Amino acid sequence: MQITDPARSLNDEATANLDPQQRAARHLHALKQITDYLHELPRLLAQHADPRVAALAALQIEQLEHEVLRNQIHAAHRVEATAAHALPVATLDHLKSASATAPAADDSPNAKEPDLERMLDGPCALVPGRPTYQNATSFLAAWLRIEFFGAKARVEDAHRLIARPASAELPEQPRFIWLAEQFTSTPDPHGVLAAARRLEKVADDNESVDLEEQTATLLGEEDPRTRADGLSKFFRRAADTQKATDPLAGTGLFRKGTKNGITTYIFKAAGEDSELLESLIANVDHPKTQAHSSAVDSAKASVGPTGKAGQDELPHPDFLTDEEAASACAVDLGAPEPTVAQRRLAGLTNALRSQITGNSAGIAATGSGKPKGLFRPTVIVHMPLREMLALADRHGLELPEAAGAGRLPTVGGITAHGLAIDPGTLRRMLCEANIIPMVLGGSSEILDVGRSQRYFPTAMKRAILARDRGCIVPGCTVPPEHCEVDHIQEWVNGGPTSVLNGASIHPGHHTDRHAGLFEIVVKDGLPWVRYPKHVDPEQRLWRNTINFEPK
Repeated sequence: MQITDPARSLNDEATANLDPQQRAARHLHALKQITDYLHELPRLLAQHADPRVAALAALQIEQLEHEVLRNQIHAAHRVEATAAHALPVATLDHLKSASATAPAADDSPNAKEPDLERMLDGPCALVPGRPTYQNATSFLAAWLRIEFFGAKARVEDAHRLIARPASAELPEQPRFIWLAEQFTSTPDPHGVLAAARRLEKVADDNESVDLEEQTATLLGEEDPRTRADGLSKFFRRAADTQKATDPLAGTGLFRKGTKNGITTYIFKAAGEDSELLESLIANVDHPKTQAHSSAVDSAKASVGPTGKAGQDELPHPDFLTDEEAASACAVDLGAPEPTVAQRRLAGLTNALRSQITGNSAGIAATGSGKPKGLFRPTVIVHMPLREMLALADRHGLELPEAAGAGRLPTVGGITAHGLAIDPGTLRRMLCEANIIPMVLGGSSEILDVGRSQRYFPTAMKRAILARDRGCIVPGCTVPPEHCEVDHIQEWVNGGPTSVLNGASIHPGHHTDRHAGLFEIVVKDGLPWVRYPKHVDPEQRLWRNTINFEPK
């Protein structure tokens, strides 16, 4: 492979008379040569046993990584500033396919290089109206095949250290002007990037200049450990000051994830919210209150096996007899006493049921005397046909990846949010009227109305959401409730309204589909996604599998 000196070729006096497209092509050609050389560098270094070569190579590559990081942020800025996300799909396909042409591995004289000048020839047309991609972030994620939040971080870093988009109130300039200068001049930009991200969390517009000046001073420390320690202490103090100024900034309900079937939530409250919670805890802890006894019964039903306690009859699905529903919903009298934490959790959920669903247990806990439901959520449980026929009592789904000590756990079903439900819990859930068992493979509802109506009825939507478990676009994590059902073969083109012709898509991806960023293909009765050539040159079929793993 012949490697030229990019700097010499770009600074040659002969390029002075070239038009902008030709000069840009020279720069891009040099960049591709550098990329090709770096691809071959490990093989070239392996030919040398001299440790001095290894030491110098490590030093140069480290410096190169710093420059690459800087240029990634600059490239993200240029993508946004030039509205590259509005390039037509056909143009993007052409650019990706043409730039992918690489020289032959044997340095053959017939090796074909990309014709960059021809790619850039002529005026550049953008899509009128709605752009191809929604913004620079979504474009970078698809164009570079990187994770969405990684692309978002690059665009936001560009706003902090290169320039924010100009507006009527602000000119095009970086969020942090002093840090922007350090980002350009410092040998290692990693520290400046990290400091700018942390500074934005603690600095408002009124005090950002003072905090930025102190941050820039701390970044000037040459010793890495001293610099890191100083910045850490500085931002900790700034965060504490912010909390003292705005004590409600850190409040809220935070979901920390699910492990071994237990979902962890962190609830941070202040003022009236905190007092309401404390009042609820006090009532649940008092042994002579109705809230206490109701919470104990609810906690026993949640943590222990089911027994019979003669509760009042509750509404239940038709396929459960009155006796089975009463047995499933009865309180276990032999279960151990719940812990304080379990009792308080039961009291809180009883109060929520009172306000949300009007559940009788919640009414008893709050003493309201009548339902005060704000809304009645629909819980969809995915379970095999055999589970419904056995009433989730004798069989379960085997989940080897969740097993412990060589035992295969079982689940009776999986909720639409991917939470595994054990057979005993599922049996209790089935006695509540707002639990809808979505039987995979069942045919009790009309799932095809042909061309008689355009919009999908509720039964079809439930069946499609049960099949797709959420948005079918790979990587999308939105829950099923936030998705909408779209015709695979569009209604205006003769597509019927049926389960086989429907797909669950997030509204944002729905818009992307009609912009040509992917198409839906039916294979084996399931909808699959096919991306355009600039995203996937091999034109493979993709399907989102994130929502199929039980939590």
